[in-house]
Amino acid sequence: MKTSNVCAKRAPLIIALLSIGCASTYAHPTKSQQEFDADRAACHEKAAEATIATDNPLDTTNRGRNRVLHRCLTEKGWYKTDAASE
Repeated sequence: MKTSNVCAKRAPLIIALLSIGCASTYAHPTKSQQEFDADRAACHEKAAEATIATDNPLDTTNRGRNRVLHRCLTEKGWYKTDAASE
């Protein structure tokens, strides 16, 4: 008789469903989606450079890179919003 681990098969689905509630996006009072894409690309580059300079092998979650990215976007006037409320 063949058995399967039902929990292991459902784990990715459960994680995906839980992460939907945590989703957020950025908004700006005057800028368009194209301007966000340009700002985000520039901030990603800045975050990559910053994490190369201070590469921490113990930071496996990219928290440092995400902090730099968020700070860069907020400096450009973007703010985080809850995607579920939009």
